[in-house]
Amino acid sequence: MATRKTQEITTHKSGGRPAIEVSKTDLSIIEAMAKVGNRLDDIATALNISPSTLDRWLKLPEVDEAYRKGRAAAKHAMAGRLWDIAFTDDEEGKPSKQALTATIFWLKAQAN
Repeated sequence: MATRKTQEITTHKSGGRPAIEVSKTDLSIIEAMAKVGNRLDDIATALNISPSTLDRWLKLPEVDEAYRKGRAAAKHAMAGRLWDIAFTDDEEGKPSKQALTATIFWLKAQAN
């Protein structure tokens, strides 16, 4: 794992390994990657941190907000695409098989 820039590292008062601060760039990366459906492990890899560090970061309000904004955008995009597919007709003007599958998926997903 690559080391991070020194200006983003602070030290613990009690000693031990230095803590890594969350930068604005980190927040942007988290939101952008969540927006396209990346898993938390992949986001951690992109940030050069361990998945357990990202789990701790997600307890911080600003990190949680960035992740939730990205996930909300991803859900919105997917819902819009499924909605479009659900109303797609074939050449004869009947709902296509793809439309039926999208509609069933959408209804099951909304039942939770």
